[in-house]
Amino acid sequence: MALLVFTWMCGVLLLSLRLASGWLWVQAMKRHRASPAADTWQYTARKLARQLHIGRPVRLLESGEARGILLHYEEEPEFRAQVNRYIADFETMLRAVLASSGGNAVAITLLSSDMGKLYVALAQAIARLRQ
Repeated sequence: MALLVFTWMCGVLLLSLRLASGWLWVQAMKRHRASPAADTWQYTARKLARQLHIGRPVRLLESGEARGILLHYEEEPEFRAQVNRYIADFETMLRAVLASSGGNAVAITLLSSDMGKLYVALAQAIARLRQ
């Protein structure tokens, strides 16, 4: 029984450290070459927050890394194809999750995961390309 409790506590500690590192990464991103995102993205973020019933206001920032993704997207056809495929697959998965019962909670989890962060960064770069 003691081994089970110890294993569980180690798991809680590891997941807490992962959560804290993600939070620190986001805080650093907010301070490092960050500027407010375009109005279209602000509108989309507000709309998505309403659909997912998120009561806390969300401030969307654009970092210098997003501009780097855009440049790489423009210059590398293979990267562009992979980004387009990833975004299409993620959006398909998100639509399927939202269509299921209790999908809002799972959608929030997906968007706040590393996969969701990558999706937002890539989608933002593509939307800036199309403007």
